[in-house]
Amino acid sequence: MHYKAIIFSISACLLLGLLPSKVTASEYDIDGNGEEDALTDGLLFLRHEFGLTGTTLTTGALASDATANNPESIANYIDQRTTVFDLDGNGSTDALTDGLL
Repeated sequence: MHYKAIIFSISACLLLGLLPSKVTASEYDIDGNGEEDALTDGLLFLRHEFGLTGTTLTTGALASDATANNPESIANYIDQRTTVFDLDGNGSTDALTDGLL
């Protein structure tokens, strides 16, 4: 897809209210290491949405320099930002839609 079409699509979604208009990239940094990473932050989100809790949520999913490593705190962080993580704008978060996006 051509970059102008992508920009148009994103702009149209913002105008229609399908995407959050004020999201800073740092909100996606679930493990608190200062970087948004699919293999850590994305994995934490997916595991959370699949219902994993405790150390099952975090084991092997945290960056080596993560500052947030408590499973309950991580789950709360995600739960408090459902509008941020609702990437398809349907009003709820889901591993197979928002998590894959």
